[in-house]
Amino acid sequence: MILSNTPKHSLMIVLFMIFIMGTSSAQQNWQQVSAGGEFSIALRDDNTLWSWGANLNGQLGDGTLVASDEPLKVGEDNDWKTVTAGGFHTLAIKNDGTLWAWGVNSSGQLGIGNLIEQHSPVQVGTNTDWWKIEASEGHNLALKQDSTLWGFGFNGVGQLGNGTMTDVISPIQIGTDKWIKIATGGRHSLGIKADSTLWSWGLNGNGQLGNNTTIDQTIPIQVGTDTDWRSVHAGFQHSLAIKSDSTLWSWGFNGNGQLGIGSTLDQWIPTQIGLENDWKRVSAGSSFCFSINNNGFLFAWGYNGQGQMGTGSTTQQNSPVLVSTEEWKAVAGADGIFDGSSILGLHTLGIRATIENVICASGANYTGQLGDGSIVSQVSVFTCYNPTIGVNELVNSNVKLYPNPTNGMVYWEGPKPEQIDVYTMTGQLVRTVYQSSILDLSALPKGIYSIHITTENDLYVEKLVKD
Repeated sequence: MILSNTPKHSLMIVLFMIFIMGTSSAQQNWQQVSAGGEFSIALRDDNTLWSWGANLNGQLGDGTLVASDEPLKVGEDNDWKTVTAGGFHTLAIKNDGTLWAWGVNSSGQLGIGNLIEQHSPVQVGTNTDWWKIEASEGHNLALKQDSTLWGFGFNGVGQLGNGTMTDVISPIQIGTDKWIKIATGGRHSLGIKADSTLWSWGLNGNGQLGNNTTIDQTIPIQVGTDTDWRSVHAGFQHSLAIKSDSTLWSWGFNGNGQLGIGSTLDQWIPTQIGLENDWKRVSAGSSFCFSINNNGFLFAWGYNGQGQMGTGSTTQQNSPVLVSTEEWKAVAGADGIFDGSSILGLHTLGIRATIENVICASGANYTGQLGDGSIVSQVSVFTCYNPTIGVNELVNSNVKLYPNPTNGMVYWEGPKPEQIDVYTMTGQLVRTVYQSSILDLSALPKGIYSIHITTENDLYVEKLVKD
């Protein structure tokens, strides 16, 4: 980006607007984030969709099979309402109530009536009354506006709840009851009916259905007799729920402490996590969990081998630990994918309520699933950045900032700079040099920085990666 022939006092105004007021592309707030197996997708408040990370099956929806370590806009549509990422596929609903899908389709998880993989969004049927959707490794649940329950995709252990173990390639209705909440785990499903009762079905080898057995179920069965369930969520082999009194409950596999009850023992019935009654939201990743309390504080527990809990370490936690006292709006842990020997899906995305125009991310980043413009094995602390400013925005072939990425020294080739300012992607000024074409970033942490080079007549802006 080059801003030419701009008076010096105006340059300061421009800088302020870039980071505080923003432009329509750089400062749109993020409304929703969803973490797939090894990719991510997010919805902005201008109703556009953006995706990044692995793309071997077209799950980014950009019409290619090329991975991206930065957010890519999904088509040109600006009428998206909600989105969910599965293992290698994505589902989204538009404002007009239509349902769309893309990515892998080996088990009919796109719901388009065939098994053909799609690299761009395609409409699922012709209905215009879709309300909510949840995607998992290979199966999906959806609610229509009349609160009826629908499912499609992989059904090898009855996770669709239609009484069979046969895959379904187009959405089918599951019973006639009215539902208000749904959740999809690795190979099990959960839902809350209109009367606030909790139900489950599918794989149950570790008690993740919560019915005090380890027997799989091909139709919904009630979990206990309580009628005060408010929300429900599912990890790969465990389940979480919040009651109307704001208490938090968990059950299922607990080998990595993902139930948050202070031990690693499986639980076959809902078990309360601690004694707190101020939980507002909960999110289950593949083998780890997050929860936000009424103050907006962020807590995490479970497996942390890739630093996905954002605590600054890779230490497993068997009980909730405080991650941040900032106010958080949303957080999403990656869905699990079983590759035959281990469960993949170990990154996290979040939105802070106080800075909604940045994405916060931590965990595995070997395919760029954090979206910060870098590819590293892992990031163990939440890094918050604005991911909509593209790399290499210098458009004048006679100027260059190099190397990019860099591990320390950076050089400017172009008009002599009067001043070079280095900003974090949240707008914090961290370095300024005067009358020099050499910039030393060795002491700065790894991440993405916005470099502003002020010359006599121009302001040049480029995003630079420090690795």
